[in-house]
Amino acid sequence: MKKEYLVKLPLALHLTTNKKSFFLNEKFEAIAVNNVEKLLDYHINNIDIINLTPEFKDSTDYKIGDAIQEEDPEAYKDFFHYVLHNELPSAEQIENKNIKYENIAGVNDNILKNLAIYLFKSGLTEKDIELQLKAHYEEKGWPFAQLKGWFKKVVNRDITEINKGELIEWCLMYKKELLAKIPEISGLDEISKLEREIIRLTEDKLRRQLSKFLKRIIDLRNEVFERYFFGLLAVKTKISKIEIERITNNLIALEDSKPPVAFSELMNKELSPIEYIIYPIIPKNKLILIGGKPGKFKSMFALALSLSMQKDYMFLDVFKSLESPKILYYDLENDEITTLWRAKYLKNGLKISDDKLKNIHLVNKFDKNNINKEIELAKNYDVIILDSYRRFLKGEENTSEVTDKFFSSFLKPLKDKYKKTLIIIHHFKKGNLEEFDDDMVIDIFRGSSDIPAQFDLIYGIIKHEDDDEKEDNLNFDISVMKVKNRLGLPIKNFVFNVNKNDATQSTEIRFKKTFKFSSPKDNHKQKIIDFIALKTNPTRDEIFENCKNKYNLSLRTVARYLKELLEENKIIQPEYSKYSLQL
Repeated sequence: MKKEYLVKLPLALHLTTNKKSFFLNEKFEAIAVNNVEKLLDYHINNIDIINLTPEFKDSTDYKIGDAIQEEDPEAYKDFFHYVLHNELPSAEQIENKNIKYENIAGVNDNILKNLAIYLFKSGLTEKDIELQLKAHYEEKGWPFAQLKGWFKKVVNRDITEINKGELIEWCLMYKKELLAKIPEISGLDEISKLEREIIRLTEDKLRRQLSKFLKRIIDLRNEVFERYFFGLLAVKTKISKIEIERITNNLIALEDSKPPVAFSELMNKELSPIEYIIYPIIPKNKLILIGGKPGKFKSMFALALSLSMQKDYMFLDVFKSLESPKILYYDLENDEITTLWRAKYLKNGLKISDDKLKNIHLVNKFDKNNINKEIELAKNYDVIILDSYRRFLKGEENTSEVTDKFFSSFLKPLKDKYKKTLIIIHHFKKGNLEEFDDDMVIDIFRGSSDIPAQFDLIYGIIKHEDDDEKEDNLNFDISVMKVKNRLGLPIKNFVFNVNKNDATQSTEIRFKKTFKFSSPKDNHKQKIIDFIALKTNPTRDEIFENCKNKYNLSLRTVARYLKELLEENKIIQPEYSKYSLQL
């Protein structure tokens, strides 16, 4: 039977008796002050709502068309219809007594927040909810202010997207049957079965079968369910969550490893030749990283590549596209309008007809809380492009655990299991690519050092600014440098020219040349050679003084460069501590 509460008002100090007022329960017992907030949240959140019929009117109020359009509110209609027409559970009604939750006072707070987002996305304005909901709230005795407060946050863009992860977590705690009403959650039968098995088994049996259950949890590929089951296992087995996570990570590492194989067996294995989408710069079934500074043509380069993936098309008139793959382009860095304008300019510049672009599909959202759903989408395509890397991470890019998890849960399965080609755009740190030596150039990428280690092929993009740019016509060169070439592909660094013309709404790109990258080390060694050629048998001290004054090089660095030049037979030592060119 549902509990009813009586409230004696006013909640204040009586002027005559000098006694305080209290909230009372059904037994007329005073409720402790620290539980009042819980009680208020119960009344605020447990609401029977009238049916909403949003009307679109001419209004100065902020509306959905002005802002958030990524998430289709219709997909959540069944879920929020239930929420609006059924009483929500209170802290006392938690179904799973095995799990203890802190901060239980706001049990329905996330539901209320996401409800506000849903109402806004459904087209309602602040004026609409005042007219359609306020009277009903007051009739039921529920405060309208909390919903209105969340709605204002949505209008101000403090919160923007319905958080599916929050809805899933709420359902797991309070109302599991509602999971079926949350859109695009796969594997609910397996989730229910898994939960029943864990709850049914004893502590001893669960401990013995822990690895088996953890493997099933890993296969769900959903971080929200993963956290829930880790918590459930921790309670049932009395093993800490930290230890369960450690065991899980070890299992993932074990599955990724293979037993040793003798080279004699490997030599008899038939190796498939490397296949290409665009020869030789885009190989099939590989992980490819494109890096550069913000705003320096990385996204445009990736977009130009995707538009050029048409069988027999010659990208930059040099690189031949060998097939027309189906492409999924995730763009979380730019809004849809920006991407479409860029694509239009490039299409015109590349002279590609509209009917050739049916193989490219654009997406502007990525569900970090349901990686399995994203894999289900991406596995239907041949090439997946991600712009930009950090937007897809659930956590900081500097944390190796975060980047490794994204690699093992999303990138690796698509590459290894489904044989997809993935192109990912990433940012450089501060500094210029030209300033890094060959053995240090990999360190220019932002985030964990594990990131570049995961890729087969890495390109660095360098934009050379044009000082003579006109208002409606931009002209500049782009250098593309291979930073990592694990496969030993026949790729040379190359330069192409970009001409963006607003009058013709086109961006033309033309190949210019190949080039050999000269690192700072190479440049400094050449300066030493030039100095030796200018002088007659200069001493080591003279060379050091010149390099220190002009290039701020240390004695140790100069000594190392001199030793390398001697080993390369570019200079000789006619006598002790003196140097001349090798004739």
